[in-house]
Amino acid sequence: MAALWYGSHYVIKGRTAMVAITNRIKWLLDFRFLPSKFQYWLFQRGTRAIEFISAIGLIGFAVVFHINDGTMYDLPLYHKFAEIEEWKIVVTLGAVGCLQLLTLGYSSIKATALSGYMLLISSLIWALISVAFYMSYPPLNTGMVVPPLLAFVCMLAGHNMIQYALMQHDADKK
Repeated sequence: MAALWYGSHYVIKGRTAMVAITNRIKWLLDFRFLPSKFQYWLFQRGTRAIEFISAIGLIGFAVVFHINDGTMYDLPLYHKFAEIEEWKIVVTLGAVGCLQLLTLGYSSIKATALSGYMLLISSLIWALISVAFYMSYPPLNTGMVVPPLLAFVCMLAGHNMIQYALMQHDADKK
């Protein structure tokens, strides 16, 4: 590749096009093309539903694992969950779910960022749950559809909440 002198540094041909494409994709995924009022509603109010559904789902999984006391590991769909100690599953899912519910009550910039990070953590947890269900294949089951969707939605919402909080923080500084 040929390098061009640009200002105080070299720019590799083709790299500038890749940066432009990356910036365009980021602009789309961050939903920055939406009007600012709609962005405010989406990232301050709309994502609250995603947080609530994720939190209730995680707490629900924790309660089910706690109540069944290891008997559900005998089922073919849940045998991969037995590789992690049950108390770790219950504590992790319950703690993340409860923290998500706690952050729902606040609307400050810091709380929005914290909610975003909690959604990213829950996205990872939902992805791990979906991997456990995929490892149990066959048979096809709802655990192969719902947790991956929740992982994607939580990741997207969490990322955008953090970006929106940073944007708001920068706007408040000015």
